[in-house]
Amino acid sequence: MEPIETEYKGYRFRSRLEARWAIFFDSLELRWEYEKEGYELPNGEAYLPDFWLPQVRMWGEVKGPEFSDNEIEKATLLTEGTGSLCLLLGGEPQNRCYAAAPPPEKPDAWDKEAWNGSTELYAAWSYCLTTIHGYPEDEGRLFACPGCQCFASRDDGCEWCEFPDVKEAVRDARSAQFEHGENGAGRV
Repeated sequence: MEPIETEYKGYRFRSRLEARWAIFFDSLELRWEYEKEGYELPNGEAYLPDFWLPQVRMWGEVKGPEFSDNEIEKATLLTEGTGSLCLLLGGEPQNRCYAAAPPPEKPDAWDKEAWNGSTELYAAWSYCLTTIHGYPEDEGRLFACPGCQCFASRDDGCEWCEFPDVKEAVRDARSAQFEHGENGAGRV
């Protein structure tokens, strides 16, 4: 299926999925910039990341439920070229950890593993997108959860990643109503 362009807060998102992530970030009061700037990756390819999260100095790349090897490579090259980690935001927002492309000084942080017959990505660099304890505002970072595999199990989090603010943000993002894919979004 083709993505449906969707307008939210004056931005024209390439898909409803991207708009849902913007609503998720808004609910968490996590500032975001959509398609802030294009970059030339170290391999010479042009790249336009979906989100820049200035409070935590991280990129956010939104794709369907799974990232292809090519998409993972681009996120890794973006991290290498800019020095800022890139979160791999697969599918609709959930109350779980999200992997990030590893920092340039740790290129071996990726380790392909097979879970339940499908190939998923295990990363030492995983983050819960919570604002608990004021991490983004006070410390300029997200809650790191190194080695957490809840993003691989396709459930709605693990015992370490259950945060009320994220549950509310997930609900807000999932309940957003869009008019004909174009004319704004409102929370229900």
